Amino acid sequence: MSNDHDLMVRAWKENALCEEDADFRFLRRLKLADNPGRIDSLAHELHDETFAKIDCTRCANCCKTIRPGFTGEDVERIAAHLEMSPQAFIAAHLEADPPEGEYFTKQTPCPFLGEDDRCTIYDVRPEACRDYPHTNKEGFTHRIYSHSANELTCPAVYHIVKDLRRRLRRR
Repeated sequence: MSNDHDLMVRAWKENALCEEDADFRFLRRLKLADNPGRIDSLAHELHDETFAKIDCTRCANCCKTIRPGFTGEDVERIAAHLEMSPQAFIAAHLEADPPEGEYFTKQTPCPFLGEDDRCTIYDVRPEACRDYPHTNKEGFTHRIYSHSANELTCPAVYHIVKDLRRRLRRR
């Protein structure tokens, strides 16, 4: 996996930004797919294949560049894990996002990212982190804007989109 991982991350770093527009146009066309369920199945398959090669803990770019959302349930769970009150946890690490009723970390990189690029609260991490990058969820074609943005943050998303383009071209 190490060699595949390194090659894939290098290809992402070298190409994601310059291919952003073409990939966005491709993703936007997927909204018109006759069978979105087939796209979901293929995306799920590519998600599994890609994450068998890419080790998130060796990249952690999402943790370094994105401020994840925390629900009230996340706050309760993580605060209990850290042996803090929810109010103390919020005051120390989060800021409110009133329109969404959620919280976000006050800073990037994430305050829970260790020096070894591993999450220090991994077992209780926020739901947003558990679900990221959303490429294996139902409704792939309804998330094209997030997939397009995430492609610049996550090498796995970049490769999932590339492979999706290749496979759909062959059919």
